[in-house]
Amino acid sequence: MPVPIHRYRRTELDAYLEEHADITTADLTNVPESSGELVYLPETDAFYNFTSDAGPGMFICEAGRWEGKLLVLTGGGKELTLEAAEDGRYLFRSFLPLEEAEI
Repeated sequence: MPVPIHRYRRTELDAYLEEHADITTADLTNVPESSGELVYLPETDAFYNFTSDAGPGMFICEAGRWEGKLLVLTGGGKELTLEAAEDGRYLFRSFLPLEEAEI
């Protein structure tokens, strides 16, 4: 994965929980083995999570138009502007709510 992965050994978590809450991981309920935010692997007896400074949102394009080399896409009250580069890639120019984009 291109993001940092953190391992939390059960023994370390138990020590922390005992010190601060007088419980252990055995006392926890409703902890899925893979919740999307935290993953437990029994073979290593450890929990894992991953973090990233990237926070991509969701953009569903509903319409688009070309303005010269700019591709302007709109959807969900937002406007995404991409610039066509010489090598066939697209560069992000802006991503704004429509009210700000029209100013």
